[in-house]
Amino acid sequence: MNSETKAKHTPGPWTVKPIPNDVFGEPVEFHVIAGDMYVALCCDLGPPGQGYANARLIASAPELEAQRDELLAVCKMVAADLECYAEDPEYETRIGDPLRAAIARAERKE
Repeated sequence: MNSETKAKHTPGPWTVKPIPNDVFGEPVEFHVIAGDMYVALCCDLGPPGQGYANARLIASAPELEAQRDELLAVCKMVAADLECYAEDPEYETRIGDPLRAAIARAERKE
C-alpha cells in the first residue's frame, strides 16, 4: 500500500453477534460483523463481560470515526474564535498533538 493512501475500513454499521456456547451456557465468543462480513472476533477469556465490552467498542468504530472528524472541525473553529486559545502556545501540544497521534494510530498503514 502506498504510504500516501489512507487505510480504509469495512463500511459500517458494525454489530455484535454473541455466539451461544453449549459448555459454559453464556456466550464467550462475540463476532463483530458488517452485513455478512466478519470484522473482528472477541472472546471472554478474562473477566466476565470483557469480551462483549471489547466487541461493542470495536463495533462502534465507524460511528466514532465520523464523530471524531466532526469534533475536530468544531475544535478548530472554536480555537480560531477564542483568543485565549490563540494566546496559549501549549494548546496544540496539549490538545492537538495527542488527538492527531491517536488518529494516526487508528489509520496506521501496514
